[in-house]
Amino acid sequence: MMTRPLLWIALAGLSLGTVGCKKKPPVTPPVETPAPAPVETDDGSAGVDEPEPEPAPAPAPAPRAPKADDPEAVRKKVNNLLDGVDSTDVAKNRATLDALKALRGEHPELPEIDVNIGVIEQKLGNASGAKTAYEAALAKDPTLGEAYLYLGALKEEAGDLTGAEAKYREGLTRAPESVAVRIGLVSTLRKQGRYDEAIAAAQDALKVNSTSPEIYNDVGLAYLAQKDFLLAKFMFRKGLALPQGEEKAYLHANLGWTYYLEDKIPEATFRLKKAVELDPEYVPGLVYLARVYMEDRNYQDTVDLLERAAQRSPENHGVQMNLGIAYRGVERYEDSKKAYERALTLDPSNPAPHFNLGILYGDYVKDYDASIAAFNTYKSAGGTDIARADEYIDAVDREKKRVEKRNAREAAAKKKDAERAEQKRLAAEEAERQRLEEERQRQEAEKAGVAPQPAPEEGTVEEGTEEPVDVEPVEEEPVEEPVEEEPVEEEPVEDVPDETPQ
Repeated sequence: MMTRPLLWIALAGLSLGTVGCKKKPPVTPPVETPAPAPVETDDGSAGVDEPEPEPAPAPAPAPRAPKADDPEAVRKKVNNLLDGVDSTDVAKNRATLDALKALRGEHPELPEIDVNIGVIEQKLGNASGAKTAYEAALAKDPTLGEAYLYLGALKEEAGDLTGAEAKYREGLTRAPESVAVRIGLVSTLRKQGRYDEAIAAAQDALKVNSTSPEIYNDVGLAYLAQKDFLLAKFMFRKGLALPQGEEKAYLHANLGWTYYLEDKIPEATFRLKKAVELDPEYVPGLVYLARVYMEDRNYQDTVDLLERAAQRSPENHGVQMNLGIAYRGVERYEDSKKAYERALTLDPSNPAPHFNLGILYGDYVKDYDASIAAFNTYKSAGGTDIARADEYIDAVDREKKRVEKRNAREAAAKKKDAERAEQKRLAAEEAERQRLEEERQRQEAEKAGVAPQPAPEEGTVEEGTEEPVDVEPVEEEPVEEPVEEEPVEEEPVEDVPDETPQ
């Protein structure tokens, strides 16, 4: 039977950095990576819809000196609070948010505190609260580029790329020197498929700051989207050659993915491993390296990578889809089922998980009715690969009938074997019963002083049981009368009880 699962590597979700402190923020500033196109593997795949919008860029902004009487003390407080940020721990994030609001009450003049409040609100899913905080920061400092960046990111998160572009352009009129806003503009142009404009905007950004790895990364992504692998690699390498560029996990990941698309697997593996080494929680690096392992049928390492990605990005539909395939590869079928169901929960309108559930049930769990039901659900929910779903349904139905016939034959054979075994058991019981009866008779005869009658030999007929046979009459010879003998009186023998050793 066919075993062609869906491969899904959408990198949905929005990661946010923090601003206002010199030390490295607790959350790695995200730089978006390309969402890979659907690729079929040896163990099969079905059509993959276009991936969800990629994460909006949020490069680490340069620290801004707080306008306060004691800036170092305020900076220390902000640093201490940001150490509590954890994108997967809601309680910690809420505690950090409350502490930041308290700090804002002490220093209401600092717009950076409002921006970080907005970041935490956005992590907690409160888009309106985040928007209010970013706008409050701009009211205090209209040139704060980070606030425009995150307002644009909110638009992107809502799927409004045009609105995001407008917000970035507004930011450039107020903060033309902001590299962060320029990177946001390059990114949203690229997402709209306006690659030439994105490259031109990136060139303008390089005039402002030619040492920004993020800009080279975005230019590389634009070339990659145009399948110009040579220029894409050139730009990623330019970024890596910059001071501290070699430390950027996203540059290694994007260069590795470019090699992968060129089918240069050793080079891809080297770069992707480097990305994961630099940032073990960088979701694109984890997902891309998992893709390489998955195609090599290295499902055990794939599970480890994708479980880390799922922990870091629990709402990522694509991670759950690939995790379902990886679990299936290590025969963790119940976990595979749960991963696909989780993907359905995250995106109920996407029918793709039903297709992979059909494969899981049909080819691995051997629940043929559930498999057919899953493929039919895929079709009724709007799945586009109807022909392949019908192929699977026919194959599963044939397999079901074949298995039913085989099971019927095996059941009949088992029934016959059971009947033979029962007959043998009954015969053995009867033989044992006869043996016990003979033993009982022997013991009684011994007690009575009478020699036991020997059991009839095999093949002989017991007296009184033979059938009459017609024979010729024979003249009998006279027989002498027996002479009566005097009976001899035997001495009585007392029964002596068996001695039982004490």
